[in-house]
Amino acid sequence: MSQPSSQRYVILSTPRSGSSHLVDALEAHPHVACLGELFNLNGGAMRSLGIHSSRMLDLAANEPLVYLNEVMALWTQRADAKPVFGFKMMLHHDPRVIDYLASHQDWKVILLRRENSLAQWSSLQLAKLTGEWGSKPKKKRAAAGLPEPDTRIAFNRRSFEAYCERIDSRYRGVQRKVAGHALFEVTTETIDARRDAILGFLGVDAALAPVLPGAGERQNSSSLERRFSNVPDVKRYARKHGLVLSA
Repeated sequence: MSQPSSQRYVILSTPRSGSSHLVDALEAHPHVACLGELFNLNGGAMRSLGIHSSRMLDLAANEPLVYLNEVMALWTQRADAKPVFGFKMMLHHDPRVIDYLASHQDWKVILLRRENSLAQWSSLQLAKLTGEWGSKPKKKRAAAGLPEPDTRIAFNRRSFEAYCERIDSRYRGVQRKVAGHALFEVTTETIDARRDAILGFLGVDAALAPVLPGAGERQNSSSLERRFSNVPDVKRYARKHGLVLSA
């Protein structure tokens, strides 16, 4: 089967929404590349592209559109470049880039959101507390036969509700910007079930992508009750507001 035509896309999301799993699912396809968070100066995307110069770091921070165009040029020059190219971006990152992508129809947009807001908020609080933002530390402990640490956070109603309002506002804002755009909306909870549809949206044959081991696993995927030090408070709040106490 011939390769698909060149296509660009971006994953727009918020932290702890399962975007790393979506990146892995897309990267597994032989014709799709997803470079991760290009605008996270401390992330692995820059290292994977061999970007180390202070000039590129400065461009990413201060002239993001110039930086994006240079990254795209670097990518197309690679011998192993895949025809469908994309990256992910958090909604709180530079709004100039989101505005640019929303105004250019040649960029397709995948909008990822986690339905379980309590799971996302608690996962974010745990990451801040432990400093573990990815799944590698957990995998290393499992490989070494070490138990998971019993790290818990305190549920704070005001903090959680402020977080939900902030996230809702960001999603509403980006939905307005990409109205009429080539858009695919997906939730964290349905990434695996809708993987083939996402690949179809990108114009590639889903049958060529293998099923990843551990599909459906998420960062901090333990029972929600085990995440909190004040479980009775969480249960009362969840019952009152119809929230699900499972990740």
